[in-house]
Amino acid sequence: AIRHLSCYMQGMKDEPHLRAAMWNIAFAIWTEKKYPELQDIPAREIGDIKEEGV
Repeated sequence: AIRHLSCYMQGMKDEPHLRAAMWNIAFAIWTEKKYPELQDIPAREIGDIKEEGV
């Protein structure tokens, strides 16, 4: 997502970068909620997401 946001901010039009960044972020959130055991980012811990009312 960071690469796509950077490309979007630079004005690159070779791909739909903003849409791709949104997809990457949305899918990362979905994966973390649905399959927390797949979390492999050392700085994060399983169950790190705290959501109220969801």
